[in-house]
Amino acid sequence: MKKAVLKFLGWAEFRARMKHRFNPGPVDTSQYADHFASKVSWSPMDTQSVLLRRRLVSLGPLALTFALPSSLKILMAVMPVLITLPMTLVVDTWHRLAFIAPFILIPGYLTIGYVFYRSAGRPVFDRKSGTFWKSSSESRHTGAVELADIHSLQLISFFYSDGDPKSAGVVYQLNAVLSDKSRREVFTQRRPLTSAGRRALIGDCERLARWLGVRLWDAIHEFDR
Repeated sequence: MKKAVLKFLGWAEFRARMKHRFNPGPVDTSQYADHFASKVSWSPMDTQSVLLRRRLVSLGPLALTFALPSSLKILMAVMPVLITLPMTLVVDTWHRLAFIAPFILIPGYLTIGYVFYRSAGRPVFDRKSGTFWKSSSESRHTGAVELADIHSLQLISFFYSDGDPKSAGVVYQLNAVLSDKSRREVFTQRRPLTSAGRRALIGDCERLARWLGVRLWDAIHEFDR
């Protein structure tokens, strides 16, 4: 059905319509009762990649991070077995098919490794050091942001694509708005498929805002709830 729609409309037109739907116009910043909201950008920040679903979890008593859900971690941990065992049985039964094993196993292992690699690049809010950083230890020392400089959190939704129709979709982006009016991306991830998933995501953002002692500017449109 999706391919038919893309073929009928054309990719450019489809993308334009989706952008219009999820970016219908300027955000009414008066709803946040904060004059600072009208002075910052509400356009999506450039992102290197769109992450899998994350949940807000504790890193000890003084830090929070957005990490992969436990269920997904367990699934990824057992995936090598789920990939290797059937392939072993196939090769043992049909020896002539042994040549295809590397073409299935290697991409599967690489995908699992990539997911775990990307999961390491998580945002960390640390009260002990009083800073927020993302990704590697290098970023922690060179690109850290003082928690005291975070004025608010900004949650927006928009249509994203890296040029491939298969990657197209609505994403949610959480940004930390700093006192100098600049922003730092916390995460950009796929829009949850269910209303329960969206409520959980928004709840995580609200919990983080309370933990930081700031407000959450939720600009996700009501029709997207």
